[in-house]
Amino acid sequence: MATCLDTEACRFENRDKARFCVQCGMPMRGALLQGRYEIQDLIGKDHGTVTLRAIDRHEGTSVMVRALLPKSTSPKEREIFLQDAEMAVAFSSHVQEPDS
Repeated sequence: MATCLDTEACRFENRDKARFCVQCGMPMRGALLQGRYEIQDLIGKDHGTVTLRAIDRHEGTSVMVRALLPKSTSPKEREIFLQDAEMAVAFSSHVQEPDS
């Protein structure tokens, strides 16, 4: 069994091969997001979102990933999160600084 990364509020015991926690929806340690980002640890949790440390398998670097917790958010909050994510992708495609 694999324990949810949220060891304070959730602590749910999931199947070993689960990609997301059944109870709270958070990505599990070792889950591969978008075929690229391997989840390592929980950094922080805010209303409806989590910040996770991950390894970028394409670049071999440590990165931070923000993920939405769909069970903790409304449709409007999910829409805003996705719009923010699209804007971040648009801005980051023009940034050429290391570690950004």
